[in-house]
Order: sequence, then C-alpha cells, then structure tokens
Amino acid sequence: MLPLFSRIKIHDESGVILARRQARIIVDRLDFPVSDRLTVVSAVTLVAFEALRLAGVVVVEFGLDGDDAPCLEVRVIDHPDPGFVPAQGVSRDVEAARIGMDRFVVASPDGGPTKVAFFRRLPGSILPLDDSLINRVIEELTATQPVSPITELLDQDRFLLDSLGERTQQEIELIRCHSEGEDSSQAIQSLQREVAEQAGSLQDVSDLKRRFLSRVSHELRTPLASILTLARLLRDRADGALTVEQERQVSFILREAHDLLGLINDLLDLARMESGRETLQISEVSVADLFAALREVYRPLVPPGSAVVLVFEDPTGLPPLWTDKAKLTEILRNFLSHALKFTETGEIRVKAAPRSDQSIEFSVIDTGLQIPSESLGQVFEEFSRLDTIPHPPDLGAALGLPFVRKLARALGGWVGFTSQPGTGSVFTAKIPIHPGDKAEQLGVISLGP
Repeated sequence: MLPLFSRIKIHDESGVILARRQARIIVDRLDFPVSDRLTVVSAVTLVAFEALRLAGVVVVEFGLDGDDAPCLEVRVIDHPDPGFVPAQGVSRDVEAARIGMDRFVVASPDGGPTKVAFFRRLPGSILPLDDSLINRVIEELTATQPVSPITELLDQDRFLLDSLGERTQQEIELIRCHSEGEDSSQAIQSLQREVAEQAGSLQDVSDLKRRFLSRVSHELRTPLASILTLARLLRDRADGALTVEQERQVSFILREAHDLLGLINDLLDLARMESGRETLQISEVSVADLFAALREVYRPLVPPGSAVVLVFEDPTGLPPLWTDKAKLTEILRNFLSHALKFTETGEIRVKAAPRSDQSIEFSVIDTGLQIPSESLGQVFEEFSRLDTIPHPPDLGAALGLPFVRKLARALGGWVGFTSQPGTGSVFTAKIPIHPGDKAEQLGVISLGP
C-alpha cells in the first residue's frame, strides 16, 4: 500500500466512528460517485466493528494500491491477538462488506493477525493523481478529531440526504434524456435512411478515385521514363562533355525525376491495395537475412565521413516469420528512407524484438527532426504534407508512409510513430509471426516453398 493516507488504532466504538469519518473524507476528496462513497464507508464500519468485537484492538489503514489501475485500499488488522475471523468462515457483516468491491481479501495465518483488505478503483475524474491532492487529504485526516456518536449520526444523515438528492437529480436527468431520445428517434431513423442512400454513391466515388490514381499514374510513367533516359545520357556525356554547372543541373533533374517516379509508384501501389487486387506471397522470412539485405542497400547511401551513422542491431535468436517478405521489406525501406531524409547528424538505428503476443516489433530510430505533437496524426495520412516543420527540398507529398500502414494491416499488424523533442523519431511496425485469419481476409495468400 502506497502512499499511506492514515493509520488508526481502535480500542473502542469511538475509534470505529473516527475510522468511518476518515473514510467519508477520503471518498469525498477523491471524487468517488455517490454509490461508491456509501459502499466504502459502510464496508469500513462493518469490518471495523466486527474486528473490534472479536479482537478487542484493531488497526485500520487507508492508502493507495496499484500504478496501472490505482485503487483505494482499506486494511483492517486485528491486534495484538489473532482470530477475529471465526473458524467456520467470515461473519455475515464481513461478507456483506465484500459487495461492491473490486477486490476483497481475507487472510488469517496460523499464529498471526487476521487481515481484511478491500479495494475500490479510483474514479477517472481525478487521474492521474496529483501529489498535492494526496498531501491535502493526509493533512485533513491528520487534523480529524474523534466525535460523539450523535454528531457522527447527524453528519451521516446529512451525507445520506446529499447522496439522495444527487441520486434524484440523476434520475430526473435520465428521464429527460429518455424523453429527448424518443423525440429524436424519428430524426435518427431519417438520418439512417439518408446514410444508406448515400452509401452507394460513396462507393462509386471510392471506385472513381482508385481508377483515377491508377490511370494517371500509368500515364505519367511513360514521359517520366523518357526524362530519366535523356538525363542519364547527358550525365554519361553521350553527346559530349558537360560543364560543372551543367553536370550539377543534370544531377538535379535525375534526383527530382527519381523522386517523382517514387511518388508515381506509391500512387500505383495505393490504387492496387484499395482495389483489392493485392496478393500476399507468404513464405518463411529470416530477420537476420532481411537486415543483411537492407544493410547492403542503405549503407552505401551514407557516405564515409558522414555525420550520420546507420546501425543494424544483431537480430540473433529471433524466430522466423511467416509473412510476405517483399511487403515487410517495403515497410522497412520506407522507414529508412524517411529517417535518411530527416536526419542530418547522429544515428539511425534499426532493431527487432519479440513480443508476448506472438509478433515481432521492428523499429527504426533516428535523431532527426522532431515532429510537433499537433502534426503526429498526419504522418500516416494520404496526400498530407507537414507544414509545421521545415522540409528538405526533395520531400514532396510523401505517399510512402500511408502505403506502409496499408501494408502492415494486410500482414495482420500495425504501424506506430513517436517523436520527442531533442531525441528524434521512432517508427514501429509490429508484424505477427504467423499471418493468421486477419491476413487471409485482406488478400489472396499464396504460400511460398
């Protein structure tokens, strides 16, 4: 239990009343809903009274438990003699306190004190917990003084009346919402009919988009191929020597033409994926072989003496995957190309690690430009350009990353992205070791040798 709000040693009924009062303060300050407040306070009273009756001296502790799903924890411990839980089992009062709790534990070891611990999950309205709130609760509990049973009874009556008023208001609100729901049901049905009528036209628009992407992309490839051929002839000096300036300009033409070709290929890939004609060629894939092939392709792109270091971590010990090797390679190639464009100094690291859900997580980590949090949602969107950060001159409209997301989904996995100020970016793809039913639903699977 941590942190500890309060610890009370109880010798008589006034101590039980003090514990009850502190329980009410805690559930009120921690913003528990009405029903939970009554449940916790009643449970503290029932268990503490029963422990006091059977043991004579009792310790009651209030605190927090758990990090992922924090709970209010209450412990009731008999002291100094064990045994407030009868041999035949817990009493009716202790059993009643179990109702409404997320967890309820009774431990009565031989020769030791009996402990009853019960837990109620904290409401989401106060999460994450603020240290100042915890300190204020502790200070208020420390200042709590014992009161007479009459005073406690009056306070409890007020508490119940407030709770009843709040519950009544909630019921009124539910009745109002129900009435409004009935009034709007016809409008909802009309909207559903409208949506159904538009579904066909939306499908037509989607088909038109795919046909447009496919046709335009094919039409652009032919003149672009001519541009690339002529530029290579000029670069290779097929028609004579070039000046330094001419050679520089030809290199610009080649670079821009290659980028345009990459964009056109991305358009064709997107059209093919959306048309449902994509085929998965499933075969056994070694992560070590995959990294070796990528290292051979991308190491030459980082010239000697460059301020960027490309590192492939050793994937020894990873199991092979049964997946589409070409599509997995395409995912990592896009990640690496993106990292190389954005990273001017530092390191680009490629690694893979097994996960407990029978998948392997591939990560490409760079020390390049940090993408602002308001732009993170655009990274995997089609035809999206991040205008909130400076771009290299050859970045373009970038369809590679949206295509990567579609590839990962086709393989039954997912892609993710994080970016932190001063550290760079991390692109992640989690791919299942076996394709399973999900991949079978997304494409025609052809098993390799």
